[in-house]
Amino acid sequence: MEIGRRFPIGLDVFAGLEVARFDPGDFDLASVRAGGSYLLKGLPLPIATCLAASVERERIGDLRVLSIPVGVVFSRDLAPSEERWILVPQIEPRITFRHASVRGFTRDQPAFTVLGSALFRRVDLFAGPVAEWVPSGHPEWVLHARFGVAF
Repeated sequence: MEIGRRFPIGLDVFAGLEVARFDPGDFDLASVRAGGSYLLKGLPLPIATCLAASVERERIGDLRVLSIPVGVVFSRDLAPSEERWILVPQIEPRITFRHASVRGFTRDQPAFTVLGSALFRRVDLFAGPVAEWVPSGHPEWVLHARFGVAF
């Protein structure tokens, strides 16, 4: 679940929470993130371009991961529709600093990642799939669904 606030100056702030329970009485996955983006106005590009950054904290069993991704978001610049859902694809190449720890062992790692999504949006509601590709180190894909509301 994600909530956010869009300001007229082109600034968006957001916070999200993800929790999954696999064993009764114990949360095996907990993820919290907060961040923002700023729309770069006046660029001679045919697409909306934003600077984005966030802080993400994940707990998976004994593993703790702190991530700080910073990137540039490219998307279609569409006004929200009150009458119908619109598709807003976006792609975000970013540099992510990750600090992981488990039972006294730690690892710090910068990584290049690419986040892509195809969110369906209507007024201030949105939902859709999000994929993250991490080509460096041990290449991986992370897929999940995102839904939320903006104020």
